[in-house]
Amino acid sequence: MQNRSSHRATSRGSVIDVVPYLLVLAGVAVGLVVAVGGSRYAGRGAAVAGGSLLLAALARLVLPQRRSGLLAARSKSLDVLAFLLLGGGLLALGLVLPQPGH
Repeated sequence: MQNRSSHRATSRGSVIDVVPYLLVLAGVAVGLVVAVGGSRYAGRGAAVAGGSLLLAALARLVLPQRRSGLLAARSKSLDVLAFLLLGGGLLALGLVLPQPGH
C-alpha cells in the first residue's frame, strides 16, 4: 500500500509553477474590467487581454514543461499556437475598435 502523504508531496508542483498562469489570468481579468467600462473602452480591454495571451504564448514557449504549470494543456506547440491565435485575434480586435477620444 502506498503512503498517501508521499504521493501528495510528489504529485503536487511547486507554488511557483502557478505564477505564470496567475499573471496571465490577472492580465485577462484587467482587460475584461477595462472592457466592461463601456463600449468606448472595449478596444483597450481587448488589447490588454490579447497582450496577456501573447505573453502566455511566450511563457509557454520558453518555460520548461515542469515550470509551465497550468499554461500547459496539450503539447507545447499546440498550446503556443492556441495562445498566439487567441491573443493575436484579441489584439487585432483591440486595434480595430475605435479608441476613446478619436
